[in-house]
Amino acid sequence: MRTIFWLVTALLVVSCGPIYETNYRYTPPQDPLSRPCVSQCLADKGQCRNTTDLKAENSRLRCERDSRDDYERCLGSASGEQGRASCNRRSCSENADYGQCEGDYRVCFQSCGGVVSEDRVCTFNCP
Repeated sequence: MRTIFWLVTALLVVSCGPIYETNYRYTPPQDPLSRPCVSQCLADKGQCRNTTDLKAENSRLRCERDSRDDYERCLGSASGEQGRASCNRRSCSENADYGQCEGDYRVCFQSCGGVVSEDRVCTFNCP
């Protein structure tokens, strides 16, 4: 039994490769006439983030409503105190994912003549 434990532990450690994060550097276009274009990219990114925040909030509210309804349904169909004690409300937390907004911004920035450089940085289990 002990051998199996150590084998599983070793496999888990080996299978956890390094985790990398990508950082972006933005070099603005040289042409001053490109500034309005870059400003529009920033405005579009801000609008995208606001929309993403709203979607995440609506999803969280929907989850809370459904969780409450499921909990009340469980309580209504539970028999006895032990049955009622087994009813739980699930937690609801929705984090906004801005990945699409950031990707669209990079494309827009480059289409305005800017340069986007990426650096991959190891953040966990680095070689």
